[in-house]
Amino acid sequence: MTVTTPALFDIVAKVAARLDAINGRSREETGLRILKVTEEAGEVAAAWIGTLGQNPRKGVTHTSDDVAAELADVVLTALVAIASLGHDPQQVIAACVAKVTDRLDGSHRTPPPARDPVTDPVAVDPAAVVRYGDQLHEAVHGIGCDCRPQVRRQFRSYTKAIMAWLAADGRLS
Repeated sequence: MTVTTPALFDIVAKVAARLDAINGRSREETGLRILKVTEEAGEVAAAWIGTLGQNPRKGVTHTSDDVAAELADVVLTALVAIASLGHDPQQVIAACVAKVTDRLDGSHRTPPPARDPVTDPVAVDPAAVVRYGDQLHEAVHGIGCDCRPQVRRQFRSYTKAIMAWLAADGRLS
């Protein structure tokens, strides 16, 4: 069956109306319809894991067709949740598509700023950055901390910025 865009939104309206007739549209019911999107997304995750055979006990249990079908369930469920909030799903989707389209054409982007001499790496001594960054890390996490290297690099990055700002203010020689 091929579903046209108008037919899709008609079906969404019918599903939302049927759920309203059966369960009402209380705040709790609307919340459950929103949570249903998360449940469906979990089924997508399970299907994808099944295509990879990630669970050694089960092996490969799904195909990419199964994943696509579960993704479609997420879309339909999300549209019903939008309608259940009292919004027109077609208008909400159109606004979302317009926002994404605007991002794609790049017109919202501003050119990157010129390099800031305050944060330019030549403004501070790299050895001092490592030394003080490690001292800052130890002050926060304690001596002998076994953090991942990226955490230490982050502390050094903070230290470099602070040292550059102090140097620019003339407070660091």
